[in-house]
Amino acid sequence: MSLNLVIAIVSALTISSCAYRLGSPERQIPGGYELVAVPVFKNKSQEVSIENIFTQAFRKEMERSSLAKVVSKEESQAIVYGEITSVKHVAGSEVTRSDSGFEDLPQGVVLSKEYRIYVTTKITLKRSSDLAELWTGSFTGERRYSAPAITKQTINTANPIYNQSARLQYIQLIAEDTMAQAFEQLSENF
Repeated sequence: MSLNLVIAIVSALTISSCAYRLGSPERQIPGGYELVAVPVFKNKSQEVSIENIFTQAFRKEMERSSLAKVVSKEESQAIVYGEITSVKHVAGSEVTRSDSGFEDLPQGVVLSKEYRIYVTTKITLKRSSDLAELWTGSFTGERRYSAPAITKQTINTANPIYNQSARLQYIQLIAEDTMAQAFEQLSENF
């Protein structure tokens, strides 16, 4: 291949691709704001104290990105309002008396082997000066965890502390996942 042909091909590719950039596009908060307040999220669910978990997860994503500095409402150019709209716990797979190895269960008893947790949050970005809405999004996260083990020897007991601990642990993981997704969508292509 001749040198002139190579130069012509490289030049054509360079000229035709001038509107495109290699790598990911530059990210920013809508409006280009760099000072953002993130007050404690509202919790409209029955799950106590998880608003702090979600607020911290979102602040962590914002601070890690270095796109904006988290400041007080008074100093901010924009405010991120978060709301936990629902938390649902759903029993997953079940064990019944007819299942192999569980013939000792009383008639009609059904035990859950796992649970699923669904958490829905809403994130809204508003301009501080006039509270005009700049961006909003809704996010649902889901995780499953094993139920407290109930064996034949201890058929009438379960560890409720394990269950509460597992729920909070998996809600924390949901918070990290959904707030990373929320921040990713908030800061893309603006």
